[in-house]
Amino acid sequence: MRRLRKKAGFSLSETMLALLIVALLSMSIATGVAFGARQYRRAMARSEARILCSSLAGIIQEELRNTTGVQTDGVDLEFFQSTHYQSGTELSSLVVIVEEDGEEKEQDEGYVAVKTGDEYFLLLGEAAYSGANDLKAKLDSVKCNTYEKEIDDGSKTEVYLSSFSVSLVIKARGAGEVRSDFDVIPLNEIKISAGT
Repeated sequence: MRRLRKKAGFSLSETMLALLIVALLSMSIATGVAFGARQYRRAMARSEARILCSSLAGIIQEELRNTTGVQTDGVDLEFFQSTHYQSGTELSSLVVIVEEDGEEKEQDEGYVAVKTGDEYFLLLGEAAYSGANDLKAKLDSVKCNTYEKEIDDGSKTEVYLSSFSVSLVIKARGAGEVRSDFDVIPLNEIKISAGT
């Protein structure tokens, strides 16, 4: 009778243990890759929000720096004389809008625009806000800082604009918000006109 030779190889338990180790390593690698991808998307969203915030801040600064007239409610800017979006003597206002059902409506979050009369002029096109990150802008506040100036013999004072203080927030889905607080000093001497 012939004896069977013992062949070298792995037992069933050794193979199962090796498969278990490979499965655990694969799960940890997949988790790490998913975490990395999530962090990458979050970083890209914050980066796009910073770029949008910087771009809008620059345009708002230019608009307010070149204005020749303002109307306030005492502290907050209500209207200003726009140099780029003006028709005639109409005053403009900074607003945030969204487009719903083909028409523009003022909202708390959306696209920053200049409103002159019944027309809205986006400071940046809708493409600047679009994409996977669903960016939304919010104008927290536009304040007018003033000083008093004596006129004639000092018996009377008038209120003039010294600067604007603007607070702008950009929100990105899943990445929080980016805030920019900045001051704008107008190029022109502007007498404050109180709202009615």
